[in-house]
Amino acid sequence: MQSVDFFANLSVGKKLLLGFAMVLLLTLGVAGTGFYAVDSILNRSYQMNQLLRINAAILEARGLERDFALTRSDESAAALRSTLAKLNQELDELAQSSSEEDQQKLQQIRSDAAVYADNFTQYGELISKGVALRERMADAAQKSREEFEYIELDMYDAVRVLRLEGDHLKGSDPLTIAEAASGLTKRILDLRTFESMFIAHSAQAAVDSWNESYADVTTIGSSLKTWLNDEQKATMDGALNALAAYQQAFGEFRNNRAERIALEQAMVGQAQRILDTADQALAGATEAMQEQRRSAYTWLGIISVLAVVIGLVAATAISRMIVVPLRYTVQLAQRVAEGDLTQSQKVTRRDELGQLQKAMSDMTESLRTLIGRIGSGVGQIA
Repeated sequence: MQSVDFFANLSVGKKLLLGFAMVLLLTLGVAGTGFYAVDSILNRSYQMNQLLRINAAILEARGLERDFALTRSDESAAALRSTLAKLNQELDELAQSSSEEDQQKLQQIRSDAAVYADNFTQYGELISKGVALRERMADAAQKSREEFEYIELDMYDAVRVLRLEGDHLKGSDPLTIAEAASGLTKRILDLRTFESMFIAHSAQAAVDSWNESYADVTTIGSSLKTWLNDEQKATMDGALNALAAYQQAFGEFRNNRAERIALEQAMVGQAQRILDTADQALAGATEAMQEQRRSAYTWLGIISVLAVVIGLVAATAISRMIVVPLRYTVQLAQRVAEGDLTQSQKVTRRDELGQLQKAMSDMTESLRTLIGRIGSGVGQIA
């Protein structure tokens, strides 16, 4: 009740100022909520764009990785490392405006990207080693083939000498040995073919065929040493040693390929982990943005309803505080104008309308007193 009297006793200007101030405050609340919602949504949108750039960066890195595997290009390797560096920059920028939960996901992405970079470095080393091993296999196979061809040609020369001398090829038959050496040369070509099949398809059947041909070549080569002279035996030993080096290089190449395939799968797994983590962060940012939007809509709705309700209540209250007593004062003035001086009331308000009512009451009382005096004077004169 005291609060009602307090507002009633405020001046009209203060009543209006208070009403407009409430409306303005609620309007500022609506505007502030809108600005906060827009700013929050823009920040979340920026985070989502950065997460999408992180996804694009890792997909670009995967493309450059495949390009490097096909072309062995240093430019592709440098571009991949540059892409990973940009990814880390995006993570640094995103971490500045992310929550603690999001920062944990970003740290996971950074860790997976570092592992991916290390795997790619090892992958490049394995590719270089594989190229060197292929060169070793080619050199060893070529050397073995040349040694077998040397024995083959030497045997054909021996055959020609024997025929010129009229020998009927009794004892060790140089022609047979030459044909056997020619077969070994062809077997070397078979080994190269099986090697190419393994390189193309990584088929175990190609490895089995290679081992089978290798065993035949070494068996036949060792058997032929019985029929060769010391110089030819040394040549055969050189061919077999080169063949053994070929076998060793081929085994290392298979191990190298197995490690490279394992690294490729590991890089695929790391890249997929990065994409999955980024997708989770993106889904979280999207959900947070949706939640902020719903919250903003809720607050805007609440504040708008409050603004309307409080505005209506304030308008009604201020109107009643001003219009009702003003109408009563007008009616009182009309009755006085009509000669009715019997109206009288106790005024408790202290605002302008209360002062006006007090003045009207005082005026009515003064008029009654004045008319009473006039009536008394007229009576005395009569």
